[in-house]
Parts: sequence; structure tokens; C-alpha cells
Amino acid sequence: MKPFNNLSKKLLGGLFAAALTHLSCISGHAQLVNFGAMTAGTPVTTQFASEGLTFSLVDTTNNIGDGVDALFTPEIGIDYPNGISNSPTGNYPTADELNFKFTSPATVDSFTFDNYGDNGSSTWTALSSSDVVLGTGNVGDDQGSLTTINLSNVSTLQFSSNEGSGSWEYVVDNITYSEAAVPEPSTWAMMLGGSILLVVWQRRKIRV
Repeated sequence: MKPFNNLSKKLLGGLFAAALTHLSCISGHAQLVNFGAMTAGTPVTTQFASEGLTFSLVDTTNNIGDGVDALFTPEIGIDYPNGISNSPTGNYPTADELNFKFTSPATVDSFTFDNYGDNGSSTWTALSSSDVVLGTGNVGDDQGSLTTINLSNVSTLQFSSNEGSGSWEYVVDNITYSEAAVPEPSTWAMMLGGSILLVVWQRRKIRV
């Protein structure tokens, strides 16, 4: 039975090595999504879905409504950078929260945030798929500065001005992140083949 056992070992090792190599090849790569190419005043919800991103506003203070479109701004006549805004209209009132939703859990490296004013209280919060807080920080008086967070398994990146009806407008200019890799069917087939060979090998080994 040794020839079969040696062959099984070689095939098993080869299949798992190929599967692991394939998994490493499809692992997520960090990508920078820059919002500067969009036209100011465009409602934004699913335009970046192909990049693994959707957006929504959450509001309980100003009766804007939950889940409404964010806006690609700045407000006409104001000389501030373009970006995804916490306003559904490009003016006041603004929503309590601006949410970046990831299609699959992502590793968020950094983002650039611009506050149109200086309230000192705006924050970012990274949440898991079960709404566990993975990290948070202040961006209240940031003006176009890069914020590096390097957090994994992020399902929602939430921005809040924390000032209710007196909140400032702000935008997120860009974001750098990578989504978790999803194995392709061929990878699962290789892993399954290896598992079957392992079972067969173990059974024949016991019989011997």
C-alpha cells in the first residue's frame, strides 16, 4: 500500500498548495477611491457599488429621513473640495450620520476628511457587521488631512458631526481600502478534492 500512500500524500499536498496559492492570488488589494471626478450636486447611493461601496444618511434630529441619498458636493458657490457629503441637498440641514457601507468586510487603510466649518466634534467610527465598534476618532477640525486607521473587518464606516441641528457640512474626499478575498469555485474544488483524498488515504491506512 505504500505506493498509494505516497501518491496520495503528493496529490494531497499538491492540491492544497495550489489552493493556497490561488487564495493568495485573489486576496484583496488596497485601492484608492477618489470621488473628485463626480459632478457636484449629484445624489450618491450606488454609483460606487462596483467598487464595493454604497452610501446613506441617517437622521433623527432634522427630519431629513433615514437611508436617504448622500450628496456629492460642495454647495454651489463655496470653494471647498468635492466629496461625499452629510447633506442630501448641498445645504442645511445636514444629517446626523453619513455611512459608508462595504459590500463585504473590508480593511480600511485611510480616508481624507474636510469639514466645511470647525465645530471640533465630528468623529469617524468603524463598525463590524454586528455593529461592534472597531475603532473611532475625532476629525472635527480636519481640513483635507489624511486620517490613517488600518482596521480590518469593517462593514460600516460612519461619520458624524455630533451637533444635531447645528452640525457643519463636511465631505469625505477619498478612501483607501481592500475587501476580503472571496475564494472562487475552482479554489473550493481543489480544497474539496484534497479533503476527499485525505479521507480515502486515512481509511486505507487504517485497513492496512
